[in-house]
Amino acid sequence: MKIHLTKIHENMKGNKYTLGYIPSKETKEKMSKSGLGKTFTEDHRKNISKSLIGHKGHKHSPETIERIKKNNTDKHRKNSMFVLAKNIESGEEIHFNNYSQASRYLNCTRQRIKPNNVPGWDIKIYKKGQC
Repeated sequence: MKIHLTKIHENMKGNKYTLGYIPSKETKEKMSKSGLGKTFTEDHRKNISKSLIGHKGHKHSPETIERIKKNNTDKHRKNSMFVLAKNIESGEEIHFNNYSQASRYLNCTRQRIKPNNVPGWDIKIYKKGQC
């Protein structure tokens, strides 16, 4: 077991030889020039695109978007508290999904929302299905 764990530990170390290395400007220029002019086949480009789907800053596929929408339903929010804010002067009512949304909109801290301590607003806190 000790030998097995040692092998696993060795594999997890990774490459530390260039850790903290900062290349010079000339080296950066050489690396930049070495990549110029390289072209990928159409299949290679499609494979790269497929591998990047779902990564931050990349468009999601339609299937992934549907899966995300399906998972973001209210089933995970059964115990969450919602906020109803009513403007005292105009009577305008705004529903918020949580304290954070309400505090950003009303420009106050979350601690002021719960005790209904926001000037000009009447705050009501409720669970799903109560209001």
